[in-house]
Amino acid sequence: MGYTYYKPVTIDHDKIDAALANFPVLFKSTINELKSVGNGGHVQSSDGFDIIFSSDKYGGVTLPHEIIHYDETTGEFIAHVTIPAISASVDTVYYMLYGNSAISTSQEDITGVWDANFMSVWHLYQPSGDYVDSTSNSRELDNITTTSRTAAGKIYQCPQLDGTNDEMYGSFDAYTLANLTCEAIVKADDHTNVAECISQGINPSGYITYEHRQEGGKIWFGRYLSWAVQGILWHHPTELIADDTWYYTAATHVNESEDADIWVGDAKETITDPDIWAAGSYTTNVTTGYVSHQGGAVNSWEGNIEEVRVSNTVRSDSWIKATCYTLTDPATFYAVGDEDITRIPRHPVIAMPLPVV
Repeated sequence: MGYTYYKPVTIDHDKIDAALANFPVLFKSTINELKSVGNGGHVQSSDGFDIIFSSDKYGGVTLPHEIIHYDETTGEFIAHVTIPAISASVDTVYYMLYGNSAISTSQEDITGVWDANFMSVWHLYQPSGDYVDSTSNSRELDNITTTSRTAAGKIYQCPQLDGTNDEMYGSFDAYTLANLTCEAIVKADDHTNVAECISQGINPSGYITYEHRQEGGKIWFGRYLSWAVQGILWHHPTELIADDTWYYTAATHVNESEDADIWVGDAKETITDPDIWAAGSYTTNVTTGYVSHQGGAVNSWEGNIEEVRVSNTVRSDSWIKATCYTLTDPATFYAVGDEDITRIPRHPVIAMPLPVV
């Protein structure tokens, strides 16, 4: 296959509550062998293009990946990789291959990392230009006001937002967001602020389809037909957001249900007593997406936000907990094994998915 070296990557099954299919994991490690050859390592491309992932050590069944960052001098490599099947009962092993002098262009399959239920995935690490959507939907955020675009993030780099008027948003062709999951990694500079927006979806009439925010250290989630007339709002009962601390947070909701699940870290709270100021059908169409937002009764975020994801399905508890672990603590989610030399197999490699046990 042309790749000289490989390392096994082993996912800890204790981090998985139930089997997962086509799950995007975060690979984030600094490894001496991943330095470029000019810096004493084994990677041929200065952009890390000859680092790929496979379900077998020969590279016969490549896995979609998206590179976030590569440093040829230190061997730091950050990428999202889709694993076709992850077991909850035995460790799952996949392989990182590298060292191919024939590779000079990207081998990424960025949109292939994110399944069809992802409506938007904004990593928010671009130092300039639009904040791109990594899904095939291309819902870029092209209206951007930030204090900094290269602040230190939990994963890599992210926006620094001032809590006054910093926001990022983009307008799209209308799509439906009925059942949903919204996610983000956040760090607050002042958690005592009122109604700080993490992300929002806005419908064609300018009303909020969904809202993910913090207020007074609590995570809130809402759906509306109009802000003043018809809406439903859930909030976590406990103040969990402290200043200068990174958190994974998510919310899930089945359309028209009066219950919603709010996650902070790997802990779920099911809220069954929402604030309702008029019952009825809430809007599901989205034409504008916001990360942070200054407007109406909501203030922009003060602090940092990265890895904002919106799905048009309710992700399982196992999915959300595994997402929390892989994004916030990848070093305990997987282990990287020793380097070995890739050998040509005696028989053809059959493209089969990783097993689920």
